[in-house]
Amino acid sequence: MYDSRKGFTLAEVLVTLAIIGVVAALTIPALIQNTNKQRYQTALKKTISVLNSAIKANIAEDDIDAGDSNIDSTSITPFFSSRLNVLSQDGNSLWLTDGTRLSFFHMGGGNGCKTLTPTAFIPNGVQVCFVIVDVNGDKKPNTAATTATPSDVYILGISPTSVLPVILSADTVVLPGLKDINGNDLDPPYTNILNGNNASYSVMTGAT
Repeated sequence: MYDSRKGFTLAEVLVTLAIIGVVAALTIPALIQNTNKQRYQTALKKTISVLNSAIKANIAEDDIDAGDSNIDSTSITPFFSSRLNVLSQDGNSLWLTDGTRLSFFHMGGGNGCKTLTPTAFIPNGVQVCFVIVDVNGDKKPNTAATTATPSDVYILGISPTSVLPVILSADTVVLPGLKDINGNDLDPPYTNILNGNNASYSVMTGAT
């Protein structure tokens, strides 16, 4: 008896594979970007909580906050590191055991961190303190996140009693030639985080 069943032709298989390839090329990058965005933002929220817990511990146990007259460009990093799970430290940068990199800055002279305005943060003012958070450490991309482009680097302002997400009202100063955890030049290096950047603020508040 004649069997009339037929399989797919080679042309049909190739066309089907081509369609699958096109769909994958269109959807997989967006899926990866969204996954990275969620991972970066979750890590940022955790870091803000950890840093605020460090300030609270200093206040509760040593009666000192980040506005204390002893806080300057050399003491701001130890102020936090004494309360964190630090894997390594180099100058003003810390690497936490969860892989996060924190680089602390005290700008413009004077002592202590002054109270900041989160929605109009000027990072190069007198007694301004901030921390650059790289949620995946020295791993690339090492670029500043924006509301339009998720990435791994955020800026947070440091007030006397809290660490806050901010909207920049000026560019950050040129960030120094920071080293990686092995003492080599950070590659790629961090660059300025630009006026208007509200990546950390939008993550924490939902504002754009």
